[in-house]
Amino acid sequence: MVRLLLISILLSGCVAGTIPAAMIPRVGIEGYWFHEKEFSNLDQNIRVVLFENEAKFRAMAIKTFGSAQGRKIRGFAVWSEEGCTIYIKDPEWAYEPEVLGHELAHCLWGKFHTE
Repeated sequence: MVRLLLISILLSGCVAGTIPAAMIPRVGIEGYWFHEKEFSNLDQNIRVVLFENEAKFRAMAIKTFGSAQGRKIRGFAVWSEEGCTIYIKDPEWAYEPEVLGHELAHCLWGKFHTE
């Protein structure tokens, strides 16, 4: 909705093709807006940890981010000297492939959104 409104405002009275691509919001399927890269690290160790059920996933999310934030997280990435670890739900009980892509983007480009 916000994206549609912003694009409508930007396009009002404009000739098609005159809006720079950088001004158009890039929103993923999960609803997050890609603001800008914090860094670019395409050559690193990436590890994926799958959680077999909701209880184990929530426990790790709450341990990592605190109770309020941990309850709404769908996946997360954590950086260390060894590389980046992605924590997601096992697709056997929660098939969310867009979350894997989102967290991989964090490993490669950093914190590109504010929430």
